[in-house]
Amino acid sequence: MYWDTEAMIRESRMTLIGRRDERRDPLRLFWVGSGLVLTARIRELAARIEADWDGQAPWVSVSVDGAPVARFALRRGLHTYALLAGMDDTVPHRVRLTRDVQPMENDERLLVRLRGLSLEGELLPNAPAGRLEFVGDSLTSGEGLAGPVGAAEWKTVWMSGAGTYAAQLCAMLGAEGEWVSQSGWGIVTDWANDPAHILPRIYDQVCALQEAGREPYDFSAHPVDAVVINLGTNDGNAMNSLDDTARRRREEEIAAAAAAFLKRIRAVRPGIPILWACGMCGDSLNALLERAVSGAAKDMGDPLIAFCPLPACAEEEKGSLGHPGLPSHRRCAAVIADRLRKMKAD
Repeated sequence: MYWDTEAMIRESRMTLIGRRDERRDPLRLFWVGSGLVLTARIRELAARIEADWDGQAPWVSVSVDGAPVARFALRRGLHTYALLAGMDDTVPHRVRLTRDVQPMENDERLLVRLRGLSLEGELLPNAPAGRLEFVGDSLTSGEGLAGPVGAAEWKTVWMSGAGTYAAQLCAMLGAEGEWVSQSGWGIVTDWANDPAHILPRIYDQVCALQEAGREPYDFSAHPVDAVVINLGTNDGNAMNSLDDTARRRREEEIAAAAAAFLKRIRAVRPGIPILWACGMCGDSLNALLERAVSGAAKDMGDPLIAFCPLPACAEEEKGSLGHPGLPSHRRCAAVIADRLRKMKAD
């Protein structure tokens, strides 16, 4: 039978994950990793999903007990999609349905909305899980994680948030994730030196890239256990085109912007670890960011703010679109998990 997903939310029979605005549209999936989690004994499971877009098709992914089992592009309009079939309904499973690609800027038609579920089986209570927030660029969105090595077309088919360091970190720590990430964006500029494409500018809104999400985000209604920032790669790449004088000035801007961003996050995310991680695609900004993060933590007297250098992606670890592949993301997730555990222990 089909269930109204809004009724299931009210009755706490499933868990929504990702940034959303319950007042306007609780079932619209704006970001990578946004979706729902349910626990059930299942024979068959299907979802009613409404979608639209003007540019590139959005994709969703399905996992069972943390293992990926399906990934598919959505069609325009309202359709029913089979998620699981032929299951053994004597065995309970935790199922996650999530949007698998980032929002696309300037596509105002872009829409992914959950409308209903059909379950043959028995729905069970969800076990509680921690929550982590991720703020980043293409590395956090999962660019290059769903295609063959060497694939170079910048298309959503080659993007997948399901295998990123962020998703793997959540699995390691028994947590759900909340993503805010955009390929090519940075701290003070994007990869092409455009200062409009920076994550601090959109952090306070549900999803500033789409009209339906241009509302202030209610952080108090969605607490998390830690924040992981992975920014700086694109700022570093953009600096390659600058002369020495402009480069020194840019370094000062990045340091100041990083410190200001940390203070902003701390204001809305009090009392939890905030970890700034960088280095998957080279460490050109690591020393600068480490000084900025350490300085901000000292100024605020905050021992729960720290910098975490990440191991650089080896050539044999690359995926498509010239980006790190799954092995690189796995290594980085392990490094971040170890650092967060130590921060909490301290």
